[in-house]
Amino acid sequence: INAIYRRLSREDTIKEIAHDFAEQMGTKYKFSIPKLNLKYDGKSAILCISDIHYGLEVKSAFNEYNTDIAKKRLEKLVIKTIEYIKKERITNLFVVNLGDLIAGRIHQTIRLNSRIDVLTQTMEISEILANILYELSKHTKVSYISTSDNHSRIEPKKSDSLELESLIRITDWFLKERCSNFISFIENEYGNDIATFKVDNYNVVATHGDKDKPSNAIQNMRLLTGENYDICLMAHRHHFSADESHGTVLVANGSVCGTDQFAQDLRLNTT
Repeated sequence: INAIYRRLSREDTIKEIAHDFAEQMGTKYKFSIPKLNLKYDGKSAILCISDIHYGLEVKSAFNEYNTDIAKKRLEKLVIKTIEYIKKERITNLFVVNLGDLIAGRIHQTIRLNSRIDVLTQTMEISEILANILYELSKHTKVSYISTSDNHSRIEPKKSDSLELESLIRITDWFLKERCSNFISFIENEYGNDIATFKVDNYNVVATHGDKDKPSNAIQNMRLLTGENYDICLMAHRHHFSADESHGTVLVANGSVCGTDQFAQDLRLNTT
């Protein structure tokens, strides 16, 4: 019971900080996105956002990354998405937060390479994501859904962490406070780490990917939920891939941050 009281106390404190932060934001993270006058044609689309690792700082022969570069890359993503909405005449956009928006503190190397604390990471990326949703909502109907991840957990050691003790819950709470007037939210039926939703006549399942491999994710989701899916979305590995198994398309999302020291030590590189 004391452990539950401590968790609730921490969560309430973070919510208070996030509320104060939201009131002070103003236009600090506004994007410079031109407004487009569009006519729509009844199509739907999915936008996956993952592995931003906001707060991480990288400067190597393979990549340069910091909070300013993160904002520029996300602004580019928004512009490209709006162009796609215009080209394909999209009326419904499903924004799927596949997790790892912050660098977090789960590894010592990450803490050493981060330039801001995890609460600041959470508050700033939450506000940035709120502005992304606002800009997209100017051009189409937006629905938001998310999954929990590994970098947002409060305890560095996985075995000491509880499923509910994740900073992604603060981001989702913040977005509902900020964005409920102009977008809709889809609730998870099977827990924080599994998102399911319908896009037209297609069944979609999404999970971060730290608990599944691309080779078994589709089978795991089918067996666990007892449902069949047309599309399975994943992230986590910072590597884009696409595959198909028995009629289900698997799409693994790439990353915003690119190659960091951890990836470089494994001799891996990606754009």
